[in-house]
Amino acid sequence: QSNAQVIAARERAIALWRQLDNAERLGLNLHWLSRLHWYLGHKKEADKYAVQAIEVLESIAPTAELAMAYSVRSQLLMLNSDYESALMWGERALQLALAQGAFEARIHALNNLGHTLLMLGRPGGEALLKESLALAIAGGFHEQAARAYNNLSFTLMQQCRFADAERFCREGLAFDREHDLDSWSYHLMSLCAQL
Repeated sequence: QSNAQVIAARERAIALWRQLDNAERLGLNLHWLSRLHWYLGHKKEADKYAVQAIEVLESIAPTAELAMAYSVRSQLLMLNSDYESALMWGERALQLALAQGAFEARIHALNNLGHTLLMLGRPGGEALLKESLALAIAGGFHEQAARAYNNLSFTLMQQCRFADAERFCREGLAFDREHDLDSWSYHLMSLCAQL
């Protein structure tokens, strides 16, 4: 399917869940629409749908979906170098993920927090990123593991820890190829080239 078809399918799902007044499913699809736009480089749309997902999911009792929506918000802020806001949303995501037993949201939030702390030069960031990676691999969350490899490689390179960055680049590339994660391996290949 083309990107346009996938987005259209999510938009149709959003309309249907809105008609059925199912806030949890509506929030889930808004969160995914945000991620799809982010993958395509549509920052404005990604931000808009991330905020909408949170608004919808906060209207009902806390869920694992709300924890992931908070974490996606943290990720988008992190990518925009709004690190203090990214930390705030990441902490909210992690606390709710732990309370809800939301394993993937926990992994995602740990990744955001670790990356952000490393970029700010604050302690604990590398440990959180490595925890995110270990949990993702152990739980079979391949995309989350790929994301952790990318963020470890990038942040360590930014700190001029080139040998460590290269090790995670190479491990990540092998992992991505093993699990057919092409979009993640392209980014790691560019990091390896920079190294």
